[in-house]
Amino acid sequence: MKKKRISIREAAEILGMSENSLRPFIQQNKFYFGCAAKVSEQRWSYYINPTLFAEYNRISLEELGEKIKKIRGE
Repeated sequence: MKKKRISIREAAEILGMSENSLRPFIQQNKFYFGCAAKVSEQRWSYYINPTLFAEYNRISLEELGEKIKKIRGE
């Protein structure tokens, strides 16, 4: 997998949880694979590191890429 962004939706689906459940965990630094920055009163920006996310899920970057392609319908 080339280093691309992983969306909250994609990460949540791979983890088997909802987007609304995942967001607070990332905001509170509960998962080491991502971070969040508050950009305005009600908006957050998220970054999920593909390498760390694959490591957390105990899969290769190639496997992660395949899962993301499937989610994206590619």
